[in-house]
Amino acid sequence: MTPATAYTPASTERMGWLTRTEAWLDSKGKGAWIAAMVLGFVFFWPVGLALLFYMIWSKQMFSKSCKHRARHGFHAM
Repeated sequence: MTPATAYTPASTERMGWLTRTEAWLDSKGKGAWIAAMVLGFVFFWPVGLALLFYMIWSKQMFSKSCKHRARHGFHAM
């Protein structure tokens, strides 16, 4: 995914609400994704579960730690 700062105003008009929301959460960082997931579990658990699966599937949850391991030469066994 590209950061939200890469989107121009003209391109945001063509994006759907889901894509705009994803870009907004990306611009706020990992904490915003986690907060959205927790709020999803609190208000309607399938939303929180869907966000958790999306974060794992898109590797949002573990992106920083994976880059750290690759940079320092650690390999998964």
